[in-house]
Amino acid sequence: MNIKMNNEEITQSVDLLGTLKEKGRLGYAIMRNLRKMNEASTEYRNIKNDAIQKYGEKKQMPNGTEYTTVPKEKFPEFLEEIKDIATIEEEIDVFTVTEDEFCSGNLTSDQMNTLYWMVAEPEENAGE
Repeated sequence: MNIKMNNEEITQSVDLLGTLKEKGRLGYAIMRNLRKMNEASTEYRNIKNDAIQKYGEKKQMPNGTEYTTVPKEKFPEFLEEIKDIATIEEEIDVFTVTEDEFCSGNLTSDQMNTLYWMVAEPEENAGE
């Protein structure tokens, strides 16, 4: 099934899908969709990461892990730099599952809300 999502929505889905650990058909759908969305969002994620490096400040967690965050005062400039690209829509061929398969895993209600696009309409054949 083909769906349209903008680059930022795809990136948010990639971030969530990458954290999930499901098995069976739901796990397969998650990994297949993750691969497709990673591919579709590569250029946008590179541009966004470059903007984060440009406007961000490096910080360090207590365990020594470094990360970069965009401070509040530079956030408008950061958003201005990526806004046109963030809203570009892509059509992605996603793998869907039935509602029963979707609910059979360990997804939280927030995760389900974000990933509901993975549920096939009752009249559709899941997996398209």
